[in-house]
Parts: sequence; structure tokens; C-alpha cells
Amino acid sequence: MKEKILELKNINLKIDNVPVIKNVFLEFYLNEICVIAGANASGKSVLMKILAGYYPTYTGEIILSEKKHVHISDINTACRMGTYMLNHEIQLIPNFTVEEYIFLGQEIMGNPHFFVNKKRHYELLKVFMDKMDLKIDVKKKVSALNEWEKRIIQILKALLADCKVLVLDEITENFTDAEVQRLFNVLQYIKKNKNVCIIYISYNLEKIQYIVDRVVIMKEGSVLYRQAVKGTMDQDALMNNIYGAVTTNRYPVNRSHLGRVVYRAQDLNSSDDKIRNVNFYVRSGEIFGITGSNSNDNEILSKMLAGIEVPEQGLITLDEYPVKHNVNTFIRKGIVYLDKDIGINLFDNMNIGYNISLPKYCFKLRSCLIDEKDDQWIANFYIDSLDVKNVQGKTNVNALCRGDKQKIAIAKWIPADARIYIFNEPTAHLDNIAKIDVYNMMNALLLQGKSIILFSTDLMELLGMSNRIGILRRGILENGLDPGNKETIQVLESVLEK
Repeated sequence: MKEKILELKNINLKIDNVPVIKNVFLEFYLNEICVIAGANASGKSVLMKILAGYYPTYTGEIILSEKKHVHISDINTACRMGTYMLNHEIQLIPNFTVEEYIFLGQEIMGNPHFFVNKKRHYELLKVFMDKMDLKIDVKKKVSALNEWEKRIIQILKALLADCKVLVLDEITENFTDAEVQRLFNVLQYIKKNKNVCIIYISYNLEKIQYIVDRVVIMKEGSVLYRQAVKGTMDQDALMNNIYGAVTTNRYPVNRSHLGRVVYRAQDLNSSDDKIRNVNFYVRSGEIFGITGSNSNDNEILSKMLAGIEVPEQGLITLDEYPVKHNVNTFIRKGIVYLDKDIGINLFDNMNIGYNISLPKYCFKLRSCLIDEKDDQWIANFYIDSLDVKNVQGKTNVNALCRGDKQKIAIAKWIPADARIYIFNEPTAHLDNIAKIDVYNMMNALLLQGKSIILFSTDLMELLGMSNRIGILRRGILENGLDPGNKETIQVLESVLEK
């Protein structure tokens, strides 16, 4: 029988006086992998952040294995209890070496005592890495590591600090399939050999189903469903529990009328030759999809089209008039950009009202006076219309889930009367329901006569949402493909599989 390490009894939490965690009872055990699943805004990350010390204002009981009742008042208290959480965002010290980062705050001192015993550090790390078949140069700078390696050294740091509860919050988002499998191998080793409880937060259960022992599904801040897992999981049944239905019809019908040409790219070239002679146009009420197997080239072109990157040659026209290639000019003309990194699109430490109103103040009004009452009214209007749950206009953006952040990031340009929206992977790492919400927002913009340039490597998204599709190959854009044509599907599959 597995040993209980942690018990939650009647845990509740309010943020801005809105209940976000409601009457949660859960138990966690050593030597198990427990998945906490649910749609965006289900409360799964917030609940785990209570365990990690982020929300000390919770009510209820947290009981350790030795029947000790504790109140987790901050992150340091959580760490002393042996609870460590790896968040969405990777927060490391780039100028440290791997060894310096892992032993920061838990250095082994030599003789005399004020010298750090680096030799002992290296020996311990070698033992750990050999057992888990890891090949990371511990003398390398953290900034030189790839994302998978950064996640692994975070896990090593927690293990060397005598971690008992390891919480992983959607950490595989940018991993390749091979990297995901390597991570799972590491987690399997930890489960069997390190006397640790691993809590894995996810909305995507398909990948992790083969190593999980137990699944807990949350919805609107409460535990909806829990079950031990033996073998593979019934994905349709779990999706039904998470979303209320199996989501199959993801792409809402675009009923907009295609108007005249409003945006045109002419002979765009980059100085490094990664973008060469790019030409295309976009009409009002249209989504022009762009894809390519090289994500770096896709990003360069997307930022060039938004005025962020300056081309060596070529121009952008709006209503057939050239636009000076400067990001501020582009925004004033109503050409706006949504980065694939959700954190870049918003001010995390500011409230929703400020984030939505800022573009309006910066680019549409001459007055510098801020009307806070009006800002909150606008924010609450979009919160209601976009079905952003459990928040108010004064709620800070960092309290939102990823799907709701993306809704706010799109909505902030509406009061500023943006005309051309350039989206770079707008639904990456969102669950199915959040994706549908974003697609509905895109269609609502099209009905208002706006235009969208959609950069995506999601084949079904491109086919389901685009009026026309362009393929970026070796810096050259081949455009005008019809998403309803079978040959287009074959071409896209061959490009995106490379």
C-alpha cells in the first residue's frame, strides 16, 4: 500500500472576492504520478499554486504524512515542506552554470568552510545523471541549454533539495515527441527510485496516459472526477468529463463577406535571405493562412508583416498606400500583432482593464488622461462577452489561465479599432474549448470587416479557418492555395511533416 504524503481537506480560495477553488478534498501518495486535468480556467494550476505557496489566503486544511497540519504561507514554506513546482514559464538564472544553478541555496561547503566544494557538486551530479541516463554539461551556462535541458535541471535541483512533492505544470509544451518520451523516462525513474509524489498538470491526457497512476479532473474550481488508471485511458470519456462533450466540430463557419483588398505585401526581402520576394494580398473579411516547416522563418515573416522586423527591400501597403516600416506607425494604422508567446502580449502585473485600454490611449486618443471608470466598464464588457470566468476588470492578468489571456490579448485591440490582425500560432497549447473561443473571436472580427493573417503549423486549423493558404518554403511564399482542395491537404501534409 502506498504511503500518503499529503492530504487536502475542504480547500477554498477567492481571488478578488471571486471563488476560484471550491471545497477540494484530495490525497496524494509517494511513488505515484497523479495527473490533474481540466479545461482552461478549471482551477488545476491555482490549486497546485496553493501547495507551492503562491496563494496564502486559502482556507481549509493541508495535512502532511506525519499528521501535521500546516499553513503554506509562502514559497519558502512550501520548499521546506518538500513541495516544488515547475511553472509554465521557465525562470532560471541564465548567467549561472548548470552546477551553480542546481546548488544555489544548497551549496556543499569545503574546508575552510567559506569555500564551496565544487568537486563534491560535480560528483553528486554525475551520480544523478548517470542513473537517469542524462547527458548535460554541468559546466555549461544555463543560457546555452535548450528548453528540455532547462526543465531537467529544474527537476534535478528539486530532487537534490529532498523534494517530496514535485508539481509539473504543462512543461512539455515546446518539446518534440522524442523529448516528451525522454522526460517520461526520467519521471518513471523518479517514481520508482526517489520516494517522490509527482503531480502532472495537463489538459492533454493522450501523451501521458501510459505512465500515470491516477487522474483527477477539475472543472470550475472543483474536483469533478477521479480514477485510478490501469493501462490506457478512455480518451472520449475523459474529454466528456473535461469539456462536457467530445469536441469534434472545432471550426465555426465563417459567414463574412469578402471585400476589397486592404493589405498588400510587395517584394519583401530580409537582409539574411531567409525571406525572399514575398508577395500577397488580404481582403477585408478574409483569413489568409501562412505556414511552413521552419518556425524561425515563419516568425521573421510574421514580425516583418507587423512592422516589428524591417525588410531590406519591399513595402507594405494599406488601402494601396505605402506604410512606413515602423511598429508604432503600423499600430496607429491598425495593423497589430499577436505573438505566439502569450506572456509578451500582455502586462502580467497589470489588471485586465489597463491591458485592454492601453492601446486605445497610446494610439487613438490625444488626451493623456486615464478614465479608470470607463476602462473598467470596457474590461467588464469584454469579460462578460468573452465568457472569461471568475474575474473582474481589476483582476491582474497573471491570475488568468492561458486561454483567457489569449482572449484578452485579442480583445485589447478592438477598442483601438485595429483593422489587420497578424496572429502567430494563436491557439498553440490551448485546450479544445479555448481554441473554439479564439476561433469565434476571429470570426466575429471578420464579420466587422477586419482581416486576419494567420501563421500556424496546425494543419486542421489552417484548413478549418483560412480562406486562402500560403506556404513559406526556403523563404519564398507560394500563395493562393484553396483549403477545400484535396491537393492542398496533400501539399500541406508534405510541408509540415518535414
